[in-house]
Amino acid sequence: TRSDTLSLHDALPIWQNGIPVVEEPFTLEEMMEADEIFFSSSSALTCRIGEIDGRKVGCKDEKTFAVIRDGYQSELKKEAGLA
Repeated sequence: TRSDTLSLHDALPIWQNGIPVVEEPFTLEEMMEADEIFFSSSSALTCRIGEIDGRKVGCKDEKTFAVIRDGYQSELKKEAGLA
């Protein structure tokens, strides 16, 4: 699912607006300061993370997350023949 989400990089307009995809190790501090945090899985698809260890995190850019989530779901529907 991670690779499917990353494969959307070139297809979604949000990436064309300068939001990079970077795969590298990060610290807990960096994650706590991120604008958006999400995970992807086969069952949850893309799930936004809004709290870590009781502290509010991410959720600063609803538009960006919505484009990622909706784009992934749209591609999944196409692959399943539902769109």
